[in-house]
Amino acid sequence: MGVYYRHTSFVQIKADHTGHVVLALGCCNITAYPMRFTNGPDSTLRGEVTGPATVHGTGGGSTLAPGQRIVFRLVPGTGGSDLQSVGIPVTNIWKRG
Repeated sequence: MGVYYRHTSFVQIKADHTGHVVLALGCCNITAYPMRFTNGPDSTLRGEVTGPATVHGTGGGSTLAPGQRIVFRLVPGTGGSDLQSVGIPVTNIWKRG
C-alpha cells in the first residue's frame, strides 16, 4: 500500500488492492488509469488496467489499454524500498512518497 512517485507521475496502491497509475506530461496534461493489484507468485506485484483512461488537459496520449498488465517489484532505494515497474512502456523506478 502507499503512493510511489516518479517525477510528475505516481502509482497509488490502496488497501483494497485497487488504485491508479497517473502519468503526467508537463504541468497540465495528465492521464490516469484505474488499476487492480494482485500478488504475483515470484514476489512481484501485478497491476492490471481495469477501465478506460481519464484524461485531463490534452493528456499524454493513452499508452495503456484496459486489460494491460504492469509488473512491479520492490527494489532497494536510498530511503527504503522503491518500486520498479516494467511495462509502462519502459522500466521505471518509483520513489515511496
